[in-house]
Amino acid sequence: MSFLNSSRFTVKHAMQMGCAFILITSLNFVYNPLENKEEAIMWANRCLIQGFDFLIEEKLKKWDIRITSDLVLQIHKEYANRKRETYCVSLKHFKKVTHFGAVDAGVLQIITDADNITKQTFHDPKGDTDTMLVFLNLNVRHIMPNQVDSLNKVLNFLKLQK
Repeated sequence: MSFLNSSRFTVKHAMQMGCAFILITSLNFVYNPLENKEEAIMWANRCLIQGFDFLIEEKLKKWDIRITSDLVLQIHKEYANRKRETYCVSLKHFKKVTHFGAVDAGVLQIITDADNITKQTFHDPKGDTDTMLVFLNLNVRHIMPNQVDSLNKVLNFLKLQK
């Protein structure tokens, strides 16, 4: 009986150690108030790139996520069948970021104040399209709640920059 109790403790202890490791490593991605636009852009880009779960999107061949120096969020996806999707939004229209799901796998939703996200598809078997969206969902992994809060702060900071 004591063997069972000690093995439960070991599994529980291992889980606690794993959670502590994720928490400690995620602290590197928590936003600290920055004085300049370039540092904020670098932090936001690192957060988005490292959090994006490209493995969940079937047949995704190439992808790129970045905030440009002109404060435009651009997301490019290219699939094995040559289909391409491009999303683009100026951060002046940013409203907030929310997260659905768990820390290890979830969806980061970027919300704007109106239909300000442009989605374009190319080489789509259903036809090329241009669409305007209010929100954009990104599959993410290993995103802690404090990172989502920090990303909101950074994007709001960038929204006010010129």
